[in-house]
Amino acid sequence: MSMGSQSKVNSADEFLAWDTTQTIKHEFVRGRVVALSGAHEAHVTLVGNVYSALIDDSALIRLDDAELEAYRSGGHEYLTDLATRIHHSAPYLESSRYFPRDLYRGPEGARYRQVVADAIADHTWIADHRRRGAD
Repeated sequence: MSMGSQSKVNSADEFLAWDTTQTIKHEFVRGRVVALSGAHEAHVTLVGNVYSALIDDSALIRLDDAELEAYRSGGHEYLTDLATRIHHSAPYLESSRYFPRDLYRGPEGARYRQVVADAIADHTWIADHRRRGAD
C-alpha cells in the first residue's frame, strides 16, 4: 500500500524516508500525509523576498589577489562559483570567512550600498531604454 493512500503514518522518520522517493511534495501534519500543490513563480518570489527581508544576506566583497588572478583566468564562471561559495557561507554571520571582508558592514557601508543601488538603477534604466528602442 502506498503511503499516499494511508490516512496516518507511524512516525516522522517513516514519512521522511518515504517522501524522498516521491515526485510531488508532501507535508507531515499531525501524523497525516498531505500532498501540496505546486508553488507558482510568484509564490516562490514572495517567499524569497520575505526571507531576504528577514536576513540581510547581501555582501560586497573586494577580491583578494588570489581571487583576482582566478577571475582573470576563469572569468564569469569563476565569479559565479565564488558568489555561490560566499552565499553558502552565510556572510552575515561572524563565523563566515567573508564576514570581515564585507564592505557593507564596514564604516563605509552606507556609502557602498548607495553606490551599488545607483549602479543597479542606472543599469535598469539603460536596459529599459534599450528595450523600448527595440520595440
